[in-house]
Amino acid sequence: MKSFKLLFVSIMLMLAAVLNAACGSSPSTPSAQSTTAPGSEPTQAVAPTQAPAPTQPAASNRTKVRWFVGLGAGSDEGAIPAQNAFVERFNAGQDKIELVIEIVDNNVAFDTLATQIAASNAPCIVGPVGIRGRDSFKGAWLDLQPLIDKYNYDLSDFDPNLIKFYQVKEEGQLGIPFAIFPSFIIYNKDLFDKAGLPYPPAEHGAPWVDENGVEHEWNIETLTELAKKLTVDANGNDATSPNFNPEKIVQFGWMNQ
Repeated sequence: MKSFKLLFVSIMLMLAAVLNAACGSSPSTPSAQSTTAPGSEPTQAVAPTQAPAPTQPAASNRTKVRWFVGLGAGSDEGAIPAQNAFVERFNAGQDKIELVIEIVDNNVAFDTLATQIAASNAPCIVGPVGIRGRDSFKGAWLDLQPLIDKYNYDLSDFDPNLIKFYQVKEEGQLGIPFAIFPSFIIYNKDLFDKAGLPYPPAEHGAPWVDENGVEHEWNIETLTELAKKLTVDANGNDATSPNFNPEKIVQFGWMNQ
């Protein structure tokens, strides 16, 4: 019987991105009709949910900034209260901008956003956004670098690799880090036992100690090497072997979901 275990890690991977099109001054509610993004199947649109309106000074004189949530993990039930709380804190802390959140279920968020863009009713910011969200709307995102330079915005609090992740050639700096979301790895203990490999570390920041007792920093390079050793072809060769046949893989060492 296969034995699995969860390995929790913290990964910063959600960013806010600004749309290149002029954002609408007020949120729109998609009608209950089929909306279709280019190259996708029609799906049923749903009305976005919004944060409860907090007590705020001179709300009518504020500039409304629409925040579209749904391309990443932001529409998950556990993320919604924190996002709504952020909107309340932001709106209560100043009197120039009214942040209005639109949360759309991930199943229809891509179609909903495509429809808004096509109707010239794009939101002002979009996030959390992963790789799929970033790459699904080519040409729609604003290059933030000129604004970062103009206002001397300090990026030193962010991991440089996360900043670089949203630097796209010929498109610019499409986003900046937004929050930390938990992620985890599920590993098959039976496969590690069969290969004679120690399990991944159970604590954040701990090294992985290999079968020879050598410590390795637990990072993507170490994970990649482990995945190669756990990827096996029909002849029993793993992916580190010169005899490995990539056309006859019977066991994959890693799958990203």
